[in-house]
This record gives sequence, structure tokens and C-alpha cells, in this order.
Amino acid sequence: MSNSSNSKNHKHTDHIIIIEDHAFKANADGMWNLTEIWQTLKLPKGKAPSEWKTKSAQRLTRQVKMRAARYANGHEYKAADKQATLKYAGWISEDFEDTVYAAFEAILEMPEVATVVANKMVELGYNKEAELIERQKDAHRYAMGELKAISSRVDGQQPARIYEAFKRGNVTKELALEMISTTSVWYKRVLAFEA
Repeated sequence: MSNSSNSKNHKHTDHIIIIEDHAFKANADGMWNLTEIWQTLKLPKGKAPSEWKTKSAQRLTRQVKMRAARYANGHEYKAADKQATLKYAGWISEDFEDTVYAAFEAILEMPEVATVVANKMVELGYNKEAELIERQKDAHRYAMGELKAISSRVDGQQPARIYEAFKRGNVTKELALEMISTTSVWYKRVLAFEA
């Protein structure tokens, strides 16, 4: 990939993305070479950047987050910014995609981290996306408040209340199962519940 003629490098210059145990580095323009990724990973032709024609890929191209570029020898390759490269990596590797989603879920599970992430997103100009993180965090805080209220009632009805909260969607299945004794009939009802 060619370096930018600008004297100031892009904020993603030299950033590394690891896909299937291979490191790929952004150029001075903050762009990754998707063709290089495809070739290095020895992927089938159906996973070539030119074959990535999903709605998501089309949107990224329209937003100029992905474009055709040329090597010095005149051969063409597909250049992509960080978002497009991460999306392409998810398209070619389910393990990579699962890792990204797991990281996002981990952030949302820690409201203090979600706040830091949302603030950084605003600094970077991702206002709409930061608002979504804030809403998720607020929903989590509300659910935890509901759980605390349910847990504070110790009158023999607690498992039933947890089950009802689970049915209403205020408590996840995993959390409900953690809070109810495994010997309880309510535990079995949570396990068997089909939405």
C-alpha cells in the first residue's frame, strides 16, 4: 500500500488488526489492504474482497470507507478503513466476529466501562452510537435495580418473583438461574420457558 503524501499521518496509521493469528497493519492513510488479508489467509475466491457484496459492504463503499486502490505496479487492491476492515474480518472469520461481539457485551456488562467508552465515542464524533451505548447502560441499570428490589423481599415468594421478572424480560435467563436454587420448581420453569 502506498503512503500518504500528507506530512501528518492518520490516527489509525500503523494500527494492527489480528485475524486468524496474522497481524495486518494500516498504512499512513489509516487504511488496510483487504486483498492482502485475503491472500495471506489463503481464503477461497468466494471470500475475496471483490466478492464481498453484502448490503453492509455496499454501504461502506458508498460511505467511502472502502475503495479500489493501486500498487505501484498498477495492480488493483481493495483498501478499507478500520470499520470496513473489521466488518470484512467478521465476514471471512466467524471466530473474529464472535470475539468482537463478546468484547462489546463485556463492555455493556460493566456500566463504568460503558460510560468511558461512550465518552470516548463522543470525543471521536460518534454521537449517535454513543447514545445507543448510554441507552444500553441505562437499561442494564434499571434491570439491576429491579433485581435488587426483588431480592430484598424474603417472604418465600422470591423465586416466583424472579421467574415473573424473567418472563417480563427484566431479568436474563442466566441471571434468573443464578438467583434461584437449582432444587426449586421455579428453576425448572425458567429452564423450560420458551419465549
